[in-house]
Amino acid sequence: MTVDRERLARIASREPLARAQRVFGEPGAEALVALVAMLRQIYEYIAPEQLTGGLTIVHAINLHDPGAALPEHFPIGARDLTAPAQLAELRPASITLIILPNGYLRIAEDDPDPRSLAPDAVVYRYDPEHGEYFLIGDQETVRPESVENFLSVYAIPTFFALEAALREYAREFL
Repeated sequence: MTVDRERLARIASREPLARAQRVFGEPGAEALVALVAMLRQIYEYIAPEQLTGGLTIVHAINLHDPGAALPEHFPIGARDLTAPAQLAELRPASITLIILPNGYLRIAEDDPDPRSLAPDAVVYRYDPEHGEYFLIGDQETVRPESVENFLSVYAIPTFFALEAALREYAREFL
């Protein structure tokens, strides 16, 4: 099965994108597009299956303004990553990342409640128990359109068992 990941991400993001535009205007739409692009890169290095405690990614709306500081209620960062590939070395079970204006990712010291960050940001949350969703402003949760058997529509699909992977390989290539 060949999956056009970029097309899938665009389709799945339609409703969150419309919501971000409605709540925050053009900066909200730009933040959501940037967040989804970063999310797809992140999932190239860590699989949702690894994130037993979940993943939160935050893009503050005011960070489109040059020199703007993070909102005061955002968590303190423990470390900045220059590229998503560095996440592979960390192998986190749970992580909160803040997208900075320079494209770096700031790892939050603590995993805050994603709802506390949403009034000033577009927030993506992957929760192993509840799936993936966006929090945008004070609006309700927005779930991207999902695909059966995918933990995330933004991640490269993986197989849980070698047997299933071999069956799919045989079906596609033999």
